[in-house]
Amino acid sequence: MPRTTAAANAALLPIRTPSGVSVLHIAQVAAAAYKDENDFGGKALNASRATNITAGLYYDHASRDSGYLASALAAAVSCFEAQSLPEAIAQVAYAIDRLSALWDGVPEEGCGHHAKSDHAALERMLHSVLRCLEKETGLTRERLGVAIFAGRHTDPWTAPEERLQLVKEEGVNV
Repeated sequence: MPRTTAAANAALLPIRTPSGVSVLHIAQVAAAAYKDENDFGGKALNASRATNITAGLYYDHASRDSGYLASALAAAVSCFEAQSLPEAIAQVAYAIDRLSALWDGVPEEGCGHHAKSDHAALERMLHSVLRCLEKETGLTRERLGVAIFAGRHTDPWTAPEERLQLVKEEGVNV
């Protein structure tokens, strides 16, 4: 592999968002694919319970393929700089999702007080920024089609009673 100079590397960074690329649109398609993955997964489970093996298999494949698409597109959301406040909302929502995914991979027994405290601080700050962006723009993650990345029931600034109600309204399994 040829070696590159520091000057050549510097010319490559930061990655500029090519014209015509919409981080928001990528995030919206990824969010829709995640929803499809969940919906098809539920249908696969229901079909299997009803002993409809063929339908279960087809829905399972559709769920898997939707998941592949969602993962690929969602990864791209972090690869481009936001060019607008709606794109920033989408990226912050996705950052909340990624923080949650990272945290889910941390074993409970191997997690110390500082890691728990840092995770909670990052979660509070990201939700605070997301709320501020929504308030300032008048746009919501739901309206932008990216709420699946940061459901309101996950917002630590929301009262527990309201979060429980949101779980019911959003149809989330927690």
